Amino acid sequence: MMELAQFATQPALLSIPGAFAWWYVDTVDARGDGVVAIWSWGLPFLPGVESAVRAGAPLAALLRPTFNLAVYRGGRSDLYLLREYAPEDASWSTLGADEEAWRFGRTTIESERRGARRHVRIEIDEAVPGSRHRITGSILLDGVIPRLPTTGDGRSPHRWTPLACPGEARVALDAGSSSWRLGGRAYHDHNRSTVPLSRLGIRAWSWGRLAASGSQGPWELVHYLVEPEEAGAASLRLLLRCDADGEAQLLACAPSPALPRRNLWGVPWHARYDLPDGDGLPGALRLGTPVDAGPFYLRHPLSDPGSGARGWAETIMPARVDADWARPLVRMAVAKPEGESMWLPLFSGPRAGRLGRLFSKASP
Repeated sequence: MMELAQFATQPALLSIPGAFAWWYVDTVDARGDGVVAIWSWGLPFLPGVESAVRAGAPLAALLRPTFNLAVYRGGRSDLYLLREYAPEDASWSTLGADEEAWRFGRTTIESERRGARRHVRIEIDEAVPGSRHRITGSILLDGVIPRLPTTGDGRSPHRWTPLACPGEARVALDAGSSSWRLGGRAYHDHNRSTVPLSRLGIRAWSWGRLAASGSQGPWELVHYLVEPEEAGAASLRLLLRCDADGEAQLLACAPSPALPRRNLWGVPWHARYDLPDGDGLPGALRLGTPVDAGPFYLRHPLSDPGSGARGWAETIMPARVDADWARPLVRMAVAKPEGESMWLPLFSGPRAGRLGRLFSKASP
């Protein structure tokens, strides 16, 4: 289903039909406010990607480049953008094993390894749908590169690599009259697969990261739980502790035996994950009310009530992705090179002023 592995992705992956690759950065502060940025090719959650797989004609990842940005403040989404680009308007280049660069329209991203640390710079310049304003600013991340253990036998098509944790980041964003200045703990990882999401045998997965601290400094607790489609097959339950010196060790965790909750769309999610005793770990991880909720995907605030540590978590149901009944709803939130939904301004850009932008776009 999935393996924890060292980073080894090359741009040639993008030519494989049905493959996908995404890079993820997030920040969280002591109040639980934060930012998530994701850049990708072949993102399986886009409308039309998985339906093409079901039709027997999976698309090459390079045909579907995307950039995603979200800001959360006060327990709710304050800014959201998911923009798909034409293939010629996006690029990915590598300079050996130490430096990479990406471009999505006017938005540029650079990642550089300096010794045992990784530095990421995201310069954002994105149009606000239904407005003459643009989202501009930067995310600057500096983090420890963990020395990862590996799982599996190296044959899984889906691989996950934490690239920087623990880390710190500074965020400065502006969009018209709205602005965000945030700083806090940061995390950076990468997922890639040579086969489509629907062919990985995954019934459900939950991922999350908690920005913890102790007498020895900051450390990160990352869980990745994968439930198989096949009845009787073993679940994958990874709990990764990453320390400030780069040491990373695998532990174990499990969902609470309590029945899962469900969102409005019927997506089940566990509010608690139990952790093993010892090693200074929290007794449990607690998932809060989702700040993003859709027909197959949830994003939650994550916390340890005992220490006050914060983070983010996700719940995904692959079988629900790109379902015929949900596809028109998801399209409403995706900015596309052409043919985007008239409802896009209601779901995109700063939360303030969305209704006005919708009517402005609808006006002749």
